[in-house]
Order: sequence, then structure tokens, then C-alpha cells
Amino acid sequence: MRPSDDGVYRFTRLRKGDAAHNADFHGFISRIDLLGGPTDGEGDGKGKGLEWTRDEHALEVHAPAVPGSGDSPITFRIVIG
Repeated sequence: MRPSDDGVYRFTRLRKGDAAHNADFHGFISRIDLLGGPTDGEGDGKGKGLEWTRDEHALEVHAPAVPGSGDSPITFRIVIG
């Protein structure tokens, strides 16, 4: 994924479903990290991860700027469960 100018990333395929919107993903998300970023707990459960919300429109992740990333892709770890 390319870095966002405003630090907000939207994943419409991971939105919540309701009566009006079918969801592509029906699981529970427990944590989201920016790999190599300041909240990257490397899957060890330490730290709190990134701030995020999930509604019927999208999973919205708020990530800090990644210094020196330019147009280089960034990667998120989304922990299910």
C-alpha cells in the first residue's frame, strides 16, 4: 500500500456488515500494527498498536507518517481474533 498524505488508510473489504451492507470479512480484529513503525509489537502482544475504527463503510486505520518512505509501499499487520 502506498503511504497516505493524511495518515488515514481505509480498507473497504474489511468493513462491518449490517442489514444494508454485506461484509466480505466477518471476523474480529484485535490489533493493527504498521510493520517497522513505532507501534510494531512484532506479534508479541506488547504495546497497543495503531488507532483504528470499523463501521459499515470501512476499516479505517490511523497511522503515523513513515519517515523516508516516499513512494515506497508500507505494510500493516492485522491481527484477527
